Amino acid sequence: MESESSQIDLAYLFQTFGRALAYWSSVEHRCYVFYYALMSGANPHLISVNWHSIQSFDNKITLLDRCATLAISPAAYTDGWCPLVKRLRSASNERNIIAHSSIMSRVLEGGIPSPWYFGPSILDATAKIRGRLENSNYEYSAERLSGLAEKFEILVGDLVSFTEVHFPQARVDFAY
Repeated sequence: MESESSQIDLAYLFQTFGRALAYWSSVEHRCYVFYYALMSGANPHLISVNWHSIQSFDNKITLLDRCATLAISPAAYTDGWCPLVKRLRSASNERNIIAHSSIMSRVLEGGIPSPWYFGPSILDATAKIRGRLENSNYEYSAERLSGLAEKFEILVGDLVSFTEVHFPQARVDFAY
């Protein structure tokens, strides 16, 4: 049976995990708003269908990037959009890691359990093959998840700012 302290730690881990994923959903939402702005003048229903028919977020980033090359100035693309795309790709990679991770703990020397974290599943042979089980870059403690949530939150703000600067008229009122 888990100690009260361990239960509190585990609850905080789940809270920070949920917070990170909630901010990630805001990243995806703001990317849609940017796409909507890029497609200004097109039928809003078709914009929504097009965007939401793409399952892979990496493919959505590529779509945004290709549209941005045609819709914003070369300077805005190079100086503003390209750094955002790089951050979006990095953030998407981290989101994928945590979204496909498992709740984990290990036994340390002396039989003491480590704090809970999210990491690659010991049932995933590909994680073993790729060296992810022994790689701390794939372990997300509550503190690291909290930092990731903040990273996503800042990215949302930067996406909002970029969209408002380049497409001040863009406003999504409905999707259907």
